[in-house]
Amino acid sequence: MEKAIESVLEGSREATILSNAATGDIVRCNSAAREKLGRSDTQLRGTRVDDYFQNQRVIGHNTIWQCDHQHFEVEEEEVVVSGRPYIKSSFKPIDRDHYLALLEMQKRMNKLMVHRLSSPVNGIAGYLELLQGLDLSDRQRRYAAEMEKGVDDLKKVLDQLEGLAKDVKAHYSMIDLEDFTVELLSAYPRRERKRIEVTLDENIDQFRSDRALLGTMVRELLDNALEFSTSPGDTVDLQFSSDYRISITNSGIPIAGSEIDQIFYPFYSTKARGVGLGLPQCMLYAREMGYDLVLSRNSAIRGITFELRMG
Repeated sequence: MEKAIESVLEGSREATILSNAATGDIVRCNSAAREKLGRSDTQLRGTRVDDYFQNQRVIGHNTIWQCDHQHFEVEEEEVVVSGRPYIKSSFKPIDRDHYLALLEMQKRMNKLMVHRLSSPVNGIAGYLELLQGLDLSDRQRRYAAEMEKGVDDLKKVLDQLEGLAKDVKAHYSMIDLEDFTVELLSAYPRRERKRIEVTLDENIDQFRSDRALLGTMVRELLDNALEFSTSPGDTVDLQFSSDYRISITNSGIPIAGSEIDQIFYPFYSTKARGVGLGLPQCMLYAREMGYDLVLSRNSAIRGITFELRMG
């Protein structure tokens, strides 16, 4: 078995990781991968690939991994060794200029979609306003109300697309966390505010960050946690840690293994009415500020935790 695994890695010139296809646990790395990660084979074995990399996918390109603010182009293939399935991942540094060009292409596509969709959506909204002044039957009013709700949903999607299309520039300042949480929670109805439990570690009352971008990220994560909790009365934990981490935890059904690698991709959603732009926007903002956004816990017993690592 060991020799068979070694033979799979020996043929790779690039840094290569062999991981369990079912769990994502690292089984073995070649010397180039150990050098890139600064870890020994013993340290890496049994840990998950996601512990070292953030998965990203750029339109028109292969999978891209991010680690310590470096980007790697990844080629993945499923291999069978001694009857067991593994994922062989070979990765190499990607040219930063090329990577930024790919992101720019993605932004241009978003801008085009916003431009093409805004006019017809605004036209429908204007027509619905005209209908309000007409003598409609109860049935017609119900139809108009449903149409208005649909238009509002479309406008929210366009707003999110526009946010992903903009050039993000962080403006840093010291943020008083107590003031930040008061402002954050004031946006929620009273019944939802009561569900959010805030914890601040000792000796931490300020973070240095971009207040607007940080607020957008935390609100999106809180919205998801409130929506996906097991029952409407369950609490959601918002914790600010002294090691500069913000974590949001909710109860609920764990995210399926097949979906974990997809949830940060644009237009992938686990919500019935979602379009999959909230978490990608959070990832975009986190990347701009040099933060890591990860799913750090995914348990039916201990809860589902998204963590923003700022340190």
